[in-house]
Amino acid sequence: MRGDWLKVDPITLQTTAKGVFVAGDLAHGTRLLIDAVASGKAAARSVYQYLTGNTLEHELVKTHVVLDRYRRERGYESIRRIEVPTIEPAERLMHPENVVEIGYSREEAMREASRCLDCGVTPVFDGSRCVLCGGCADVCPTECLKLISLDRLEFDTEVDSMIGASLGEDADLTENSAILKDEDRCIRCALCAIRCPVDAISMERVTFSTNWSSV
Repeated sequence: MRGDWLKVDPITLQTTAKGVFVAGDLAHGTRLLIDAVASGKAAARSVYQYLTGNTLEHELVKTHVVLDRYRRERGYESIRRIEVPTIEPAERLMHPENVVEIGYSREEAMREASRCLDCGVTPVFDGSRCVLCGGCADVCPTECLKLISLDRLEFDTEVDSMIGASLGEDADLTENSAILKDEDRCIRCALCAIRCPVDAISMERVTFSTNWSSV
């Protein structure tokens, strides 16, 4: 830690004082709100183990929920970001103790929230139903989809074994294709799913949660 900050175990979040745990900015320095929430939960688990002597184990749970008729509002991807309003420089000098950022009004906050791409929702492709029409790639506004022959791809061992299990070890790669998706460019518009003539694409919400249990 820096300077005169508390010395904190990065795993348990316990300080050098017996039975004292900290979280959030006090433990890690200035970070995002969600980091503080996660830190608080981690500290709570450490406190539980400290007080009870029990060990906690976790299980990661992954769920897929198919969203039928998923649609986004028109123009959501082109809404401009609103900078957080701040107090004037002169007022900052007169009152250095004041918080610089004023924050959004209700209307501004709602507008900013509407810019969310909802990255937890993603198109899922069923290769067994795809007829390689290319409609999904044609309609994609960000050109994040591309159909390509398998013989043009470089495989690692894992992908090679998956292709062998799916198509057979002696499959002709020139006669089979893959859909490549650039996750960084996808805006979750669902146009690919709407365009697909054989319903090979579904919009699904993917969630991850952690279940903790005492042992």
